[in-house]
Formats: sequence, C-alpha cells, structure tokens
Amino acid sequence: MFHLRGITETVEPLVRQKMMKRHDPIEFTTRDGKSVTIREMDESFVFGGDMKTNPHTNQPGCCTADCPIDPKTAKPNHVFQAFHREAMRRYGQSMILAWHEELVVGFINFHPLNASFDVLCPHDDSTDNRKRFDEFGWPEHASATLRIVCVDLSSGFRRTGLGTRLVEVLIQWAPAWGFSRLHVGANEKSWWIPCRPFWDRLGFEVVKTIEFDEPNPAGDTKVFVMERDV
Repeated sequence: MFHLRGITETVEPLVRQKMMKRHDPIEFTTRDGKSVTIREMDESFVFGGDMKTNPHTNQPGCCTADCPIDPKTAKPNHVFQAFHREAMRRYGQSMILAWHEELVVGFINFHPLNASFDVLCPHDDSTDNRKRFDEFGWPEHASATLRIVCVDLSSGFRRTGLGTRLVEVLIQWAPAWGFSRLHVGANEKSWWIPCRPFWDRLGFEVVKTIEFDEPNPAGDTKVFVMERDV
C-alpha cells in the first residue's frame, strides 16, 4: 500500500526494464492554423521550466505559463531537470513536449503513480533541497498506472486542440513504456491541469472524489480522481 495526496491504493508492482522505446514525432496543426511538432523529451533538451518568466511562485519553473520556453535562454529549475532525467532513465519517459518554431509551447508531464514528482521532488531549487532529492531514493518497482501531473500550454495555444492532442498521444504511446492505465486528479475549474469535462471527453472516469476544507488557488474544494485504460 502507499499513500499519495489522500489516495491509498494497492499497487501490483511491475519491474521496469530500461524501456527506451522512442516514437516518431507527430506533426499537428492547431485549430487556428499553427504548426506544432509533438515529440518525446530527450537528452537534447531536458525540461526544467524557466524561472525567469514563470508566475507560479510556489512551483518555480514547472509550467510554460503565458510564455513559451526558449531552450537557448531559459533558466531551468535544476531539481526538475534532475528528476526528469532520472525518470527517463528508469521508466522510459516522463514528458511529451509540443514545439513551435524551436520554442516549447506546451507539454504533458507524467510519472508512475508510486514514483510521483510530488513525492520525490521538492520544488525549491536550493542546495539543501537538491541534496534531499538525491538522498530520497526511488521505488525499485513502478506501478503500471501512469499519473498525469500536468498539462500546460502557452496562452497562444490554449483552446486550439493541442491539449487534447497531447493526451491522445500519451494514450497511444504509454503501452510501449509498459503502462496500462492513466490516472489524473482533475479540479472543477482549470488550474494547472484541465478541469473535469476535458477528461470526461477523453474517456476518463471518476474513481474517487476528495474534498478539502480550504480551496486551492483556483477556488476548488474538491478533486476528482479519474482513470482510464490504455
């Protein structure tokens, strides 16, 4: 058994081979005519956000926010980068990126349910927290359920079909990395992940509802735990 943000679940362990299956990039045209390339993250650019432009003060460098990320000038959060690099090595992949004219304009971020970023990785890029991250340790066995942590798009790419396409690509590619189920915590309102109706349309079903005494920054007091098979 393990506990994650109020969710207690029994996990059938899956010994993860070094599954480095790589998929060909996918070309996508948004509803407003922008050309986007969707591809796996790799060592040529390990995502760490950009702490120069990110307004999420409690999650520095996590999301693209209102600005696309330029790999040549971004100031990454090195804890995030270390986490993603190790997750790729252990589990095959942890992020799919959307590129437009050499800029990262969106992504979907995911990890095995029992190897969650929130459990293993502190958000602060301080030396003490990087030491804590390095010493925390990783689960030897990864669950076959993949947790979607975040879907984020730059403002000019929202409501264009790109977010839906990123999830569809993950549904298509996840089995090659050894995963058979997807898991997400959706809010009633969009915050840093699309709200519940978005996931309903993609075939996710509510398996649990968690209520909180205090609202999150979007004003929600509940989270819908949603899952689907792939």
